[in-house]
Amino acid sequence: MATKLRDRQIVALKQLLNLNTELSRKQLESEPQWKILVVDRYGKEILFSLLSMKEIRELGVTLTLLIHSEREAIEDVPAIYFCIPSEENIQRISTDCGCNLYEKFHLNFIGQVPRRLLEDLATRTVQTNSANLIAKVFDQYLNFIALEPCLFTLRHSNRDVISYHNLNSSKTTDSEIEESLHLMAESLFSMCVTLGTLPIIRAPKETAAEMLAQLLDKKLRESVRDTRSNLFTQDSFQSAGAGQLSFHRPVLVLLDRNIDLATPLHHSWTYQALVHDTMDLQLNKIKLSSGTGGSGVGGSNKEHELSPNDMFWSEQKGNPFPTVAESIQQSLEDYKASEGEITALKAQMGLDDDSSGAVAEAAAELVSGNTALLANAVSSLPQLLEKKRHINMHMNIASAVLEEVKLRKLDQLFETEEKILSKGASSLDKPLSSFLQDPDLGPDDKVRLFIIYLLSRQQQQAGDEQQNHGGPQGGGGGSSGRLSTSEVDSYCAELEASGCDIRPVHYIRKWMSITSMGGSSSAKSRQSLVYTGEGTVGTAKMFSNLLSQGSQFVMEGVKNFVITQRKLPVSRIVQNLMENRSGGLGSEVDEYAYFDPKVGNSSSAGEAGGNNGVPRTKSAFNEAIVFVVGGGSYIEYQNLVDLYNNNSKSGKKVVYGCTELANGSDFLKQLRMLGSD
Repeated sequence: MATKLRDRQIVALKQLLNLNTELSRKQLESEPQWKILVVDRYGKEILFSLLSMKEIRELGVTLTLLIHSEREAIEDVPAIYFCIPSEENIQRISTDCGCNLYEKFHLNFIGQVPRRLLEDLATRTVQTNSANLIAKVFDQYLNFIALEPCLFTLRHSNRDVISYHNLNSSKTTDSEIEESLHLMAESLFSMCVTLGTLPIIRAPKETAAEMLAQLLDKKLRESVRDTRSNLFTQDSFQSAGAGQLSFHRPVLVLLDRNIDLATPLHHSWTYQALVHDTMDLQLNKIKLSSGTGGSGVGGSNKEHELSPNDMFWSEQKGNPFPTVAESIQQSLEDYKASEGEITALKAQMGLDDDSSGAVAEAAAELVSGNTALLANAVSSLPQLLEKKRHINMHMNIASAVLEEVKLRKLDQLFETEEKILSKGASSLDKPLSSFLQDPDLGPDDKVRLFIIYLLSRQQQQAGDEQQNHGGPQGGGGGSSGRLSTSEVDSYCAELEASGCDIRPVHYIRKWMSITSMGGSSSAKSRQSLVYTGEGTVGTAKMFSNLLSQGSQFVMEGVKNFVITQRKLPVSRIVQNLMENRSGGLGSEVDEYAYFDPKVGNSSSAGEAGGNNGVPRTKSAFNEAIVFVVGGGSYIEYQNLVDLYNNNSKSGKKVVYGCTELANGSDFLKQLRMLGSD
């Protein structure tokens, strides 16, 4: 299940573009039926995040247009519409039908179209005598974006309505919160339909995650009981072209971002997370300046796609950055060696530009005996050229990342934050003030470091039965326990003196105050900040190739770390829930709400916290879907992948999803807005 989400969404999209008929081998080999594709911004993001323009054209789409753009009539060609079911879109579709823009209209709604809007469409088309133009209407249940085989997010456009800021702002009304949760429930329902599974749902109580769990449980329960929908029956799932209905039920873990506010702010050291943090990776795409080969000013910005189809990216994205740089260097040397073999073969056969006369005649005899070798060399040229393109792309990306690492001292920030998160604030070699007063560190990076330090000190107090407090300015030595108000004020004064905006700190202080006054649920949330595993970093000599003369990367002054595996708070919670632990190591999830859409009733499951009267499974889960309300991060995603998907011994698979993938700067911006509310 865990590696099939993206594949199944791609299959559904291709079937949609084939006028909702299953693609056969004969169709793929013959000329397709030509058609026009009309999308809104949500449909465009879903399609172009999973399919290339080449793949879309191969399915017969000659033209892709935005639904609210000015479009001319093409009356002899069918049109495929792919958009959200909104009043605005329904009105535009009705207008297009009334104007007879296309031969036939194949309407595909991203989510389930409400009956009210469907009736409105019918009324409008009847009034314009154009109802006969509508060939089919489909609810596609594709209201999410599978960025990778086991990674998905809900939306990119208008994602502010489901952001951490919107869900936690005092200015957001209850009706707006409810609307946001309904949007999430719709998307998660689509994800379940695409996977063909009815998960068991777990969520921490008294959080937005539990409210979302109740809404999703209700939707799944209603769908199972509705004999007309048949969304979770084997026949309907096979007819949708998505494969087999899964009978091995996963656990869907819904979590609130507040269980761990440190990880989204953490400076990472792995390739994918670094690219996201320094170059704003969005929908698997980045923009890179072509002027300097990096992120500097000059030249035009060129878009690069970092998709799962890029083998180097797929293999290296979770590795430490210096290891990736070394792999790029090795890939370049391998390419040059392959290129050299072809050049040598060409010269040996007398096929180079300088050969003539007797040399060419001798070459002709030689070619007859080396036909297979030559054919193999020629057939490998396209793959070599493609490999060279990817090497050059990652060379430019890594160079731009390296510039940011050196400019912002990201290696030092990563090392410092790792010590704080894994060993506690007392593990620092020097006072925190020395970092906050460093003129070479950027203002936002300083604030991120301080918030991590502040949260770590709070966690230390929560885990210390004696609640020991360290002295003022406790950046190293024996600092432990929660910072006093005067200590925090002192650090804030240092930050302001360095030109930092401390509004994010104001919000964190307010949040800490509220959680410290909360009940048991708040205490459980604070305990989730614990990072398990050694998580130590050490310097290792792994740059012998990179530092050699002629290397493409100048890594002097950049540290290389041996990162030991540790469990982030989200990973630890997921492990406890997958193993179905209770008491002891699993005590922190004992009180998590439990929903099973297949059993019980809405009153016992949805309204009473998801625990009363619902029989629980006692066996461990082999598959899990993890969804973080309020935003996720590539750091959490990679941690789960390393623990499960890349670990053959675990025998378990995990899919990670979130409302949005916000990098450290984006999340800090949201905290800043909350600090201003």
